[in-house]
Amino acid sequence: MTRAFDVVVVGGGIAGASLAYFLAERGVTDVLLLEREPQPGFHATGRSAAVLSELDPIATLQALKVASAGFLRHPPEGFSETRT
Repeated sequence: MTRAFDVVVVGGGIAGASLAYFLAERGVTDVLLLEREPQPGFHATGRSAAVLSELDPIATLQALKVASAGFLRHPPEGFSETRT
């Protein structure tokens, strides 16, 4: 069986899962999220998702970390079943 999707996201870590979430929030619902590992966030995401260091020697990475800090600290309502 073959099926086409509007968007295919490769990787079920925090970046891929967040992208799929925000696409759905904007009405793009024909999305396939692919993950090779037995569970999402298996590698670096699973080991560091609760820690954010906003300092980085690479300017682009530092900007990305600073921009994502608000989402980590205050995820939108309905993003997950539990909130801290």
